[in-house]
Amino acid sequence: MSASKNPSHIIISSESETNCGSKLLPWVVEAPVGQKVSLSLLDFATSRSTETGEVKESCNSRGVVQDKAGRRNVSICTNIMQRTKGLYQSSGNKVDVFINSIEENNIMLKLEG
Repeated sequence: MSASKNPSHIIISSESETNCGSKLLPWVVEAPVGQKVSLSLLDFATSRSTETGEVKESCNSRGVVQDKAGRRNVSICTNIMQRTKGLYQSSGNKVDVFINSIEENNIMLKLEG
């Protein structure tokens, strides 16, 4: 997948019947040489309230962004507080995206170069 100034989106849903994004078949996101890849997260399952009325900041790991140029792995985390959040900006022009389990996800990744 190519990232450019015009955003692209990956929709990750339990309705998907594909192995894309798995450890065997990761999404490879690449921007032109000299640019970085910027990823944002939109979580459709996010709620502003909890049953107890208590709000906690936590990380439900949905997957990993692997940046080989920066030698870094970043968790794709969702929580009950944020529906939209900036996720990661790569060191180089390429990242791999792995999703833990499609059944647990109702999220969208926004990709920009």
